[in-house]
Amino acid sequence: MEMQKILYVFDFDGVIADSLDVCLSTVKLIAREFNLNADVISDDIWEVINNVTFDSLGRYLGLDEIESLRFADKVLQRMIENRAANLFNGMPALLSELALTGVVCILSASHRIAIERSLNEVNIHHVISDIFGGETRGSKAEKLKILQVRYGVEPCACWMIGDAASDIAAARDAGCNSIAVGWGWQSRERLKFASPDAFVDSVPALHDFLTAVVSSNI
Repeated sequence: MEMQKILYVFDFDGVIADSLDVCLSTVKLIAREFNLNADVISDDIWEVINNVTFDSLGRYLGLDEIESLRFADKVLQRMIENRAANLFNGMPALLSELALTGVVCILSASHRIAIERSLNEVNIHHVISDIFGGETRGSKAEKLKILQVRYGVEPCACWMIGDAASDIAAARDAGCNSIAVGWGWQSRERLKFASPDAFVDSVPALHDFLTAVVSSNI
């Protein structure tokens, strides 16, 4: 029997890349440009925001819908100028290995160019089949469905790997599986409350889980 193709869709910030500090400094800078109170933007700011996007942050800070989108665009443009975010230990090897058994994509609120820069730093851009950055409008659920159609993968063979409850909700809305990681931007308690299909505490644990997924798919 032919093995079914697997689609691995990763969030970037907090899952692949250790980018919280550079992201916080960027959003604080843009908040000040909008005359907003940047002091409320702390390490745990994402705990109080349901949808982990920059326009959602703008609305939380008091902007209306139109201004929050302009806020998000400013953050994205600034990210292009930032230094490349470092990838978590073991992540380049994991992504490279997964690319041998399926299709690896990235779905993120960050700008595609910033993501590509980080991948190029460790020479693994070639193992990523597709990147949807925050500059592309649409919900994560909508983009997950696009990727499933684009690569001819059934929802049951699609895995969304994220660090936010909104990632888990997007996977559910798109009919695919979800894995929450415990080293990202939202707390383990909040992630577990969102009821992902799996929860992992480390990159090696994620590797072991996805290896088992591949084995069960043969």
